[in-house]
Amino acid sequence: MIEKTEDRISLHPQVEAYLDRLARFNFGELHTFSIEQAREGMRRGTALLGEPETVAHVEDHILPLADEDIRIRIYTPEGEHPFPILMFFHGGGFVLGDLDTHDGLCRGLANGAESIVVSVDYPRAPERKFPAAPDVCFAATQWVADHAADIGGDPVRIAVGGDSAGGNLATVVARMARDHGGPVLVFQLLIYPDLDFRRTNYSIREYAGKYGNISR
Repeated sequence: MIEKTEDRISLHPQVEAYLDRLARFNFGELHTFSIEQAREGMRRGTALLGEPETVAHVEDHILPLADEDIRIRIYTPEGEHPFPILMFFHGGGFVLGDLDTHDGLCRGLANGAESIVVSVDYPRAPERKFPAAPDVCFAATQWVADHAADIGGDPVRIAVGGDSAGGNLATVVARMARDHGGPVLVFQLLIYPDLDFRRTNYSIREYAGKYGNISR
């Protein structure tokens, strides 16, 4: 988050404190690690966040989509059905992340929004090439829309969301839903979505790579 003051644009104090701590770890550039090292690093970093909060019900499912079986994780909060549904696509640069790295976030979203959250284990690069990820995310969204009542959800209150690369996928799924005539979506929850690959915006020019964070 960036705040604008009278004479300058500055980082939010919480973000600056986080970046200062990150810089002290002295990590190497992300692209210098192997794929598995980077993925394991993300998993270990997630574990440092502590125990995730409790949700009324969490269950993994396998979706038999047209070309392959895809795993999803369904988080159901306390309360009475039908719940709104959030389709969630995790971040990680289309390469990192999985259902487990974003488990805590999905739990918090389910409880905080009083909504079913469906997290999608979409295929990652480089093992799977574009457009495998958006195609699977859209197919999973279609499946959930068709089976909303079966999981205790409301078919007319479906949203898409995600963080970083997942925010990108959420916007793409919304456009695919528009272009294919459905399913009808009511909201996008975009958490620092990665939408502009030109990498020319102010925050990237000023802060990328300066704290041990990802470089431009």
